[in-house]
Amino acid sequence: MRLLRERNRRQDGWWKRPVPGGSPWAAVLPYVTLLLVAVAMMYGLRREAMKLRSEEGAGQAQAVPPRLPLAESAGEFTVELSVLERHVDHSTEIAEEPFRYLLRLCASRGVEDLLPYARSDFRYRDLYEWVNEFRGQVLRFRGRVRRVREVPVPARPDYGVEKYYECWVFTKDGGRLPYCVISARPPRGIPVAERMNIPCEVVGVFLGWWKHETAGRHLLSSPIVIAPELRRAELPRVSGEGGAIWVGAVVAALILFGLVFVLWLAGRPSRPLGTGESVDALDLRLADEEAAHEPTQTGQEE
Repeated sequence: MRLLRERNRRQDGWWKRPVPGGSPWAAVLPYVTLLLVAVAMMYGLRREAMKLRSEEGAGQAQAVPPRLPLAESAGEFTVELSVLERHVDHSTEIAEEPFRYLLRLCASRGVEDLLPYARSDFRYRDLYEWVNEFRGQVLRFRGRVRRVREVPVPARPDYGVEKYYECWVFTKDGGRLPYCVISARPPRGIPVAERMNIPCEVVGVFLGWWKHETAGRHLLSSPIVIAPELRRAELPRVSGEGGAIWVGAVVAALILFGLVFVLWLAGRPSRPLGTGESVDALDLRLADEEAAHEPTQTGQEE
C-alpha cells in the first residue's frame, strides 16, 4: 500500500493533487498571479519611460523664433524674399540669382549670426506642404551626412566663394529622403568623401525644392538649405534614467519567470528517488507484486 500511494503521488501532476478548497484551479492561481504581476510591472515601467521621455521633450522644446525681417537694416541678418521667390520649385535647374544671393549672404556671415532666427519647430514634410511659408526661414536641425562634394564656381558672376560644398544630410523624420545642404565653407569636422555616416547639425536658410538625379538614375526632389558651414555634432541620446528603467524591467521579468519555472519544476511528476524507474515501469512492477502475493494470501486464509 505504501508503494501504491507513492505511485499515485508521483503519477498525479500538480494540477491533480489535492489543494485547499478542493478545486484543481487553485493550484494554477499562483502561476497566473505571477504572470499578471510581471505584465503589470512591464506596463508600469513602460509608462514611466514614456512619461520621462515626454518630459524631456517638453523641456527641450523651443519657442518659435521670429520671422526674418524683409527690410534691409544694418547689423542684422536679413533676407530679401523677392529674390528667393524667383526660384522654381521641383525643377531640375536651380535658379542662379537666388542661389548666388544666398551663397554670398551665408559666406559673409557665421552660424552665430543665424542662430537668433533659427527655428526647429518643423518636420520634413512641412517644407513640402508649406514651401512658400518656410522659404527664406532659417532652419536648424540635426541628422547624418552621407556624402560631401566639393563644387567649384565660375569666377563671374561673383558668388562670394571660389567653391562650395554640397552635403547630403538624412534625418529621422525624412527617412530615405535627404536634405541638400550647401555649405559656403568647408564642413567643420567632416571630410569631403562620397560615403560616410557622421552626425551633423545644420543652421541655414531654406531656398526651396530641387529635382535631381539619384544614384539609381531616378529623379527625386529634395529641399535646399544654404548654410555658412556644416558642423559635426552628436545626436541626442536616451537619458540614463530611461535606460535604467528598461534594465530594471528586464531583470524583474527574468526573476518572475525564473520563479514560475522553479515552481513548475517542483510540481513535475518525478521518478522514485534512487532509481531510474519511470511511473509506467513502477505500475507494472506493482501489478506483478500484487499478483504474486494474491495466491499466498488466499492460502493463508484457508
